[in-house]
This record gives sequence, C-alpha cells and structure tokens, in this order.
Amino acid sequence: MTKVQGPAKVIRRSEQIRKGPQSATGAASNILCLLAQQHSPSGGSEGSSNSQTQRAEVQYLGSTNYSAVFQENKDSMGPEAWVEPQNDPDREDSNRMKEALHALRTIPDQSICEMLLDVSFEIYNSPLHEPATRFCLQSLWDTYGDVLRDRDSEPQLRKMALDLLRNTDAPTVTPRDSAEWLESHTGKNICFEMIGTLLALLALAIPALPDRHSLFRTLGICARDYVYKLGIAAESCQSICNDLAVVNEFTLYLNYHTQILQGIYRGDDHGFFWRKSGHAATTITALGLHRESTVTKSAPFMVAELRKRMFTASFIVDKQLATLFGRPPRLSRRYSNCSLPLDLDDEELMLQGADLSAKLAKLDAVGWNTEGKVNLGGCMRGVMIALRIRDEILELSLGPDSDCTPQRRDEVKAKSAAAFSSLPPQYQYDFERDIDTLTPAQLGSIITLKLEFLLNEYLLDRLPTTTTSSADPPANKQPLIATALQILHTILTFFGRGDCAGGLFVCSSRLSVYFGIPAAGVLAVELLKAHQFPRRYTLALPRAQVIRDLSVFNHYLGTVSNCNGNFLICRRIWGVLGRVLDQVLSTEPGQAGAGAGGEVVGVGVNGTPEGDGGEVGEMGEEREREREVDGGGLEGGYAYLPETAGVPDMMGMGRGEEGMGDLEFMEWMSGVDWSKGPWTESF
Repeated sequence: MTKVQGPAKVIRRSEQIRKGPQSATGAASNILCLLAQQHSPSGGSEGSSNSQTQRAEVQYLGSTNYSAVFQENKDSMGPEAWVEPQNDPDREDSNRMKEALHALRTIPDQSICEMLLDVSFEIYNSPLHEPATRFCLQSLWDTYGDVLRDRDSEPQLRKMALDLLRNTDAPTVTPRDSAEWLESHTGKNICFEMIGTLLALLALAIPALPDRHSLFRTLGICARDYVYKLGIAAESCQSICNDLAVVNEFTLYLNYHTQILQGIYRGDDHGFFWRKSGHAATTITALGLHRESTVTKSAPFMVAELRKRMFTASFIVDKQLATLFGRPPRLSRRYSNCSLPLDLDDEELMLQGADLSAKLAKLDAVGWNTEGKVNLGGCMRGVMIALRIRDEILELSLGPDSDCTPQRRDEVKAKSAAAFSSLPPQYQYDFERDIDTLTPAQLGSIITLKLEFLLNEYLLDRLPTTTTSSADPPANKQPLIATALQILHTILTFFGRGDCAGGLFVCSSRLSVYFGIPAAGVLAVELLKAHQFPRRYTLALPRAQVIRDLSVFNHYLGTVSNCNGNFLICRRIWGVLGRVLDQVLSTEPGQAGAGAGGEVVGVGVNGTPEGDGGEVGEMGEEREREREVDGGGLEGGYAYLPETAGVPDMMGMGRGEEGMGDLEFMEWMSGVDWSKGPWTESF
C-alpha cells in the first residue's frame, strides 16, 4: 500500500503520537474478528437475500403525523394494512445510470484510495467509524476489483452500477448487531451512499498533499482540479440518492462530507454550503436521530454511538453556519434530546460483553474517559456542549429584543464559562503541552473546542447591556476587546506552528473566516477609534499588541491562495484591515480630530489630513471640550460626534453625501456581516 511521505509541514507522522495509520487490510482483520464474535447472516448473495426479508423502512414519524391512528392500531388492522410503496429496482433511468457510471469511473486506483484515506483520517475529525470505513473500502475492491481495474469494459461496469443502484434503493436494514449493520453497506451490499462518502473522504485529503506530490504528476492533473473532479463524482452519488428518495444514516454521512468538501473549494459563505446544512437537518429529523428513543431503540451499542456522533456532527455544523450567516439554526436543542456520544475511541466502540462493560466502568458519571486520553469522539462531545449553549446565544442574538435581557445574558455567560471549566484537563487546550503530543486531527479539534467557547463569550459580549434594542452597541466593550484578543492570539499561535499541525494547516482559512475575522473586526474598529480620538477614548487597548496581531493576521489573509474557496472573503478583509493599519501607522494619534468650526477633519489613505490645512483649530478644541462636558456622554469608549463628521477615504468610497462619516463608518464596520460583500451596497 502506498504511504504518504510528504514534508513535515504537510503530513506529520510520529511514533510518539500513534503507531501509524491503520491500513485497510488491518482494519479488515479487526472487523472480521467482530464478525466472528457476533451472529451474522451467511456471506455472499445468500446472506444478502436472507437479510432482505428482515428489512423495513426506517423513518421517524411523530405523534401528530398523518398515519398515527393507523400505526397505533396496526395490530388490530393487520400488518399488511400499511405498506410503503417501493421503486422498481430493475427500471433503468438513463440519467441515473449516467451519473452512476461517472462516479464509478472516477474512483482512483486501490493504492491511491488507501493512501488518500490514510491522509484524510490523519487530519480530519470525522463522525465515521474509521475501521469500518477502511473495511468498506477493502470490501469494495475485494468484491468489484476486477471491474474497477478494467473500467473500459462498459457491460461489466454497467452491471456493477445496476447492482449498486439496487442496493441503494433497498429499504434500510434494522440491524440486530454491529456485524449485521456493517454487512448492510459493504461487500455485495455496498451502495452509492458509501461510494460517494468514500469519494468525498479521498477528495478532502488532497489539499494536504504538497503541490509537487507524485500523485499529481502521475495523474496529470493539479490538486484543485482533482479535488473538484472527485467532489463532482461524490455529488453524483448524492444526486442518485436524492432521485431515489433514499433517507438513511448513510446518506447523512454522504451529505456531511460533501458539505465539508464544498466549503473547501467553494467557500464557507457559498449558498450551497448553507443549503447542504438544511438537507442534513431534514434527514436528521426524518430519521428521528434527534430523539434518544429512536437512536437507541433496538440498536447495538456501536450503532447507537455512531448515530449519536452523526447527530452531534450535524448539530455542530448547523450552529456554526447559523453563527457565520447570522440566520436562525435549523436544529434546535428544544426539540432534541439525543444524548452526547461517550468519550470512547473507534476501537473501544467495537468491544463486546465483559470487555465493553469494563471500559464503560472507567468512564466518569457523565461519560468522559478518566485515563487522560484525547479521543476524537470526546472532542466532538466537548464542541457539542459549547454549541448547545450557542443555541441559547443565537436565540438572544437573533430572537425578539424582549428576550435579550442583561440578566439572561449574564446567566448564559456564566453557564458557558462553567461548562468549559468542567471539561477534563486534556480537553482544555494548552499549546505547549498539546503541540507535540497530538495528531493533527486531535490538535485541530482541541483548538476548535477552545475557540467555540471563546466565540460564545464574544457573541455574548456583543449583545447590548440594555433592553432597548439589539442593534445598539454595548455600553462597555472592555470584555469584548479581551475576548477578541484571546481569539486572535489562539489562532496566531496555531498558525505560527503550522509545520507541526501537519495537513490540518490547509483548513486554517476556515478558522480565519469563522473565528478570526470577527475578532479582527472588533480590534480594528477599536484601534481606529483610539487613534482618531485619543482624548475621548476611555478603554484599555494594548495598542502595540493589537497592531502586531492584526498585522500578522492580515499577512496570513493575504497569502491565502486563489484556489482556496475562502479566497474572496479573505481578500476582502485583507483590504479593509490593510487600510486601517495604514492609517494608524501613517498618521499621528488625534490627527483626525476637530478642525475649525468644530468640523472633524478626515484622513486619507496616504495619511494626509483632508480639509483646510489639516490643523486642529483652537475654536474646534474649545467646542470639543464643551461637548464632552455638556451632554456629550461616552458610549463604547468614545463621544458621539455630530453628523457633520468628515469622511476618511479609507475604502475609496469618496466623501460628502455618498460617503460615510468617521463614526458612522466605525459603527458600520463593527456590525458588518464579514462573510458578505460588497459591503458598501448597504448604504
């Protein structure tokens, strides 16, 4: 099997961290042991036929659904009284077959598949069960290897496509044990949900490879084009599932990984990314995975835990996108009682009997491991805790103003701080401790966990301290400045050691867009206020640190490649922050102060005052002092000025009626939706 031997900056593999990536063959051996320990139907086509008789459509319907009366009385009416209609599996649809053939032709060679899967699991925290996924890949080549090695044979490839279409259209199996669950989507039963998920996982690994990796020379294609090619094939698989109206747990895996992939090559602010989240929420509720009773009902331990992981992953992405776009989330904690996944690794999920009981006994009362290990499932569990609280914060931020009271805000803030403090020590990020002991996926997950809690603080600090209107700026921004500094510092320490973070460094643009840009916006606004109105600025702002951190962060934004999906967002913010820093560094503090007649003199991009001579007149100083004494109160760290304030031409928007005043510009910048542009259209 081909191994990735890239530079340390790309793939970090250390014996200290792990024994090495688990090969598909090793995973197959582990899974075969699981199969031997449990009762399972016989293999091959006979096993598939036997299991077909136990299949039933799994779809959650609540107590108000249209068929509730029939379902409640089906014993007296007879089991045949309610039969779900099925598609004709043998009817060949030309468009569906075209997409199926395209997906199968795009599957890389076996050695490339195994190599890319190694990389993907090395750098991403996926809700998938890694050994089962590796076994799925191995079973694909064991079952259809001859066809995939000779894809020029149209009849064989078409027969394989038809087999997979039948499997995809088959009703979802209700597994009696983990082995039967595994058999339902591997080998002869493999379906396009899993083919698409595998393709998406392979595509996710490509940005972590060096640009000059031998893979791209061998295939004669650049990294971005190959990501796009595999992504389109994965989308073809999802299109097939949508066309067949397939709703099962495996379509959730497919949707989740294609959604992450879309963020990489289209950008996190792309509308497609948002729509994918809606599709996931719809599938979650259709399957009933938001309800504990459905998740655990008749489900083997391993299957129930994987369902919890999938619900957790979807809930996390839903809250992250709701925060990023400033829109109401689709999945609410108010309608969900699915419990948190236990802090166990993938190998521990496969334990049986006494071994499983002994492992569960080592967990604490709420489900954390007590051995000091960092499990990816535990990281996901921690982020879920943070984003359950985020759901409450979004209600305060996006809901009716009457709900956003200072008391409620303080309650939620204390709740978030207490939740972070209650995390086991190994899940509370310590850069010096973690950088040399964790895998890239673990390190990225631990950093994300801390940043999510910091973002909770940031969003709460942004809320008004009065009940007048959520659009009003907070009266005291000191806590907001401290939180923004901490967010930016955490991100920059991670970026500064990107070589140690391995392939995860390719995801840094998402950390910048989701966490870094909002924090940088607050600091840039406050820096500009402190620079232009030093005598009236009352907040404690560490000017040197803010300038240094903003400069380093802005440098990173400027280096984001135009092949990155978040390139446009990063480039827009790079321009805004660059102009702010130019003005602060090229003019003396207070140079954009009051001019003759009380008029504020704007400062252009080149640092020269705009106005008659650019000097601050004595009359202007006197009127400024009068305003500070007579009714010119301080809000947000500065005194509000009359609407005649001058306009700094920082963004080339001009002056006068079509431009913005200094303070109007600053308030706009503080409340801007950083994920959108061009921003000047809102004026």
